[in-house]
Amino acid sequence: MLGLSEMYWITVQARYDADLARALIADEGRDHATRGLMARTDGSPLRA
Repeated sequence: MLGLSEMYWITVQARYDADLARALIADEGRDHATRGLMARTDGSPLRA
């Protein structure tokens, strides 16, 4: 069973992930944001 601290950090991470996803969706029209997302997901270097 998870302790309270583990449950807390899982919750914090889930909230962070949801906020990040919302920010990326709101920003997806911008070319640099789209390229940055692709670079992070495929493991290649991030280009400015």
